[in-house]
Amino acid sequence: MVSIRPLRWIFVFTMAISAFCQGAGAQSAIDTLTLYPVPVDTFALSRDVNTVVIRWFPPHDSISSGIGTIDKRNWISGYDPALVSEFGTDGFYSGMIDRSIRIEREIVGTAGPLVVGVDPYISLRIETTDPVNRTYSRKINVGSDYYTPGNPIPMILVNEEPPRDSLYLGFDISFGDGIIDSSFSGGGAIIDMDVQDFEGFHLWRGLSPYPSEMNVIAEISKEDYFKLSDITAVNDIPLKWVWLWEYFRDDGEPAYPRIDDQGNKYYEWIDDNVYPGFLYYYHVTCYDRGYFKGFFEHNKEDNFICDEDIDDPLDPDNIVECESVAVSIEMTVDSGGDTDKEMMNVYAVPNPYRTGSSAENSPAYHNYVDSSIKFFNLPRQCEIRVFNVAGDLVWQHTHLSEDGADGIATWDVKNPAGKEVASGVYVFRCESSSGGSVYGRIVVIR
Repeated sequence: MVSIRPLRWIFVFTMAISAFCQGAGAQSAIDTLTLYPVPVDTFALSRDVNTVVIRWFPPHDSISSGIGTIDKRNWISGYDPALVSEFGTDGFYSGMIDRSIRIEREIVGTAGPLVVGVDPYISLRIETTDPVNRTYSRKINVGSDYYTPGNPIPMILVNEEPPRDSLYLGFDISFGDGIIDSSFSGGGAIIDMDVQDFEGFHLWRGLSPYPSEMNVIAEISKEDYFKLSDITAVNDIPLKWVWLWEYFRDDGEPAYPRIDDQGNKYYEWIDDNVYPGFLYYYHVTCYDRGYFKGFFEHNKEDNFICDEDIDDPLDPDNIVECESVAVSIEMTVDSGGDTDKEMMNVYAVPNPYRTGSSAENSPAYHNYVDSSIKFFNLPRQCEIRVFNVAGDLVWQHTHLSEDGADGIATWDVKNPAGKEVASGVYVFRCESSSGGSVYGRIVVIR
């Protein structure tokens, strides 16, 4: 059984990227960006024997990431901001983890202020270090002989250690006319900035679609996995992260996210803590802890939103209720055989079926939430009849599963008149289309 529902994403920035390009005046407060994520683009469930496979696709990079804090206090210090070269950004961050980036003027020869597009040599170093201590960097010259003010510079950095792989951050930077200052400390002018992506995914499961009755069964943090990706020996992995390291590997190599046959990134989780006969509801939501480098202000908060209003996707406050977008799957078992010997595997659950005081304390005590009795391991095509001890027929059902993927039938424990059957002993008979049959006993206690 596969259930697919297309969903959307929306991310609300507390400060638009274009605002970073509007002048280089001193900031009265550190600007931050908070991501407000909603569920994944496509969310599918399928049963694989006794497990549920949950698969989802991430959003497009251009709407899942952004540029957050830009600290220019050491870029414009000591000079009229109107005279300082304006720093701009264009595009979206395309990485999978939060990063800090430093752009620093290297003092080469002249230590005083130099003017972009006028002085011949102005050396800048761009650098970022990731959580596994790999440093990617690049040197550029924005002097008059090498750079035209305002031209975009792709943020492509190179690993300083072998294998010297490149890192493309997905956006461009630029420098306008004006001076590139030296800081009060006497060092080079510095810009510190951060680029952000959402942290990861929370997978929710429950016996109802209401979030208050669901639990998070898996937290998949992209950054946590990133920190583990270079570790090659499982013995070197902290015990609590072994499952993450093992699950997202392919032939011993990191495989996070996975790639389908069409080249699309996708994520997958296998829920092996499920039981036949139950209807399970799932949500996959994204969460973001926020990211703020080195300052007392922060935006550490989780954001759990099930879906935005499809008719008004740009209004994140107009939220569709989670229960209306939950995806469900009814766990079952494969059909059994239809010979006399194979029919011996047919049985009823729960047996005995109890209500009364137990049900008052817990409505699903020893029972399914729909207060039913279920017959397991049924053949593809069969007839089930339930009789009381007097031989009267109290329930009859024709079961058909052409593909053999469903071997369960459900009795609501009611008679043909729609009334609950009384306490007592009942006999069921299951007969397959090929003539095999089996009898069993059911006890009802009210």
